[in-house]
Amino acid sequence: PSLRRMRRTDPQKQRALRQRVVRGVDEHGPLDVQPRFRPQRADADARRDDAHLADARVGEHRLGILLHDYHERAEKRRAEARAVLARHLPRMQALSIVLALVVGNAGNIQAATWQIAPGESIQPIINQAADGDIIELQRGFYRENLRIEKPLTLRGLNRPTLSANLQGYVIRVTAQQVTIEGLIVRDSGGSLRDQNAGIYLQPGSHQASIRHCDLTYNLFGLWIEKVDDVVVEYNNITGKRDFRSSQRGNGIQLYNSQRARIRHNEISFVRDAIYVDVSHHAVFSSNRLHHSRYGSHYMNSYYNLWENNDSWMNRGGLALMEVRDQ
Repeated sequence: PSLRRMRRTDPQKQRALRQRVVRGVDEHGPLDVQPRFRPQRADADARRDDAHLADARVGEHRLGILLHDYHERAEKRRAEARAVLARHLPRMQALSIVLALVVGNAGNIQAATWQIAPGESIQPIINQAADGDIIELQRGFYRENLRIEKPLTLRGLNRPTLSANLQGYVIRVTAQQVTIEGLIVRDSGGSLRDQNAGIYLQPGSHQASIRHCDLTYNLFGLWIEKVDDVVVEYNNITGKRDFRSSQRGNGIQLYNSQRARIRHNEISFVRDAIYVDVSHHAVFSSNRLHHSRYGSHYMNSYYNLWENNDSWMNRGGLALMEVRDQ
């Protein structure tokens, strides 16, 4: 009606009426200027919200079902675990008691000591001994070729003599952590090809210790091959003095070994007193080397220490060949 009246009024009133219509009022009060499509749009939004709410309720219901199933399965597993524990608990308690006894008595376990008198055989006792046992030889003369295949200590009391009767090696070591001390080891065979030695440390016999021994009239005093962390100290080594120098072996032959400790030894009447080949990070200290071809013969060996050694009456005191960082 207002627009129809606009046709009958002057232009100024028409402009004022248009402004009132734009502002949403006329002379009779506020105009309803809302578009006709708004109620339909509101209904669609309401229906969409209802659908979202229904989906959320369905999802919540499904989540509740899943949580319920999860808790049921978890409770079932806990019940099964309690049943297994109850079934094996007595056995576990008994085992724990045994372990406690073993651990409690571990400090009281001591290595056995075997005593051998002259006339008795040594090798059967070595075979019978357990790892870590000590075998003591009373003073006397023993004619045997020994093989040590387990970690143990072979100790001489009052300097007993062990002889190979000029056949093969005297003592051959194949196990780790073997200690030989206080023995006279003598009379190995004379074959350079077979590497006959007073004491032969076979590859892999790591952490061996040779102390306070006399190794005499052996082709090689000590043959040490591919053995790490060996200790050789306070030994007296002499070779086969009636052999020509070229037919003798070396006092200590150290080959392809790491971190050897060669200290306080006296070596004489051998080809080379100390022969070192492809062996690294070793220490040669306070040794007395004389009446040999070379006091020390180094080849292809790195990072070794040579100190406080006495070398005399040799053709050469110290021969260095292809070495570095000595």
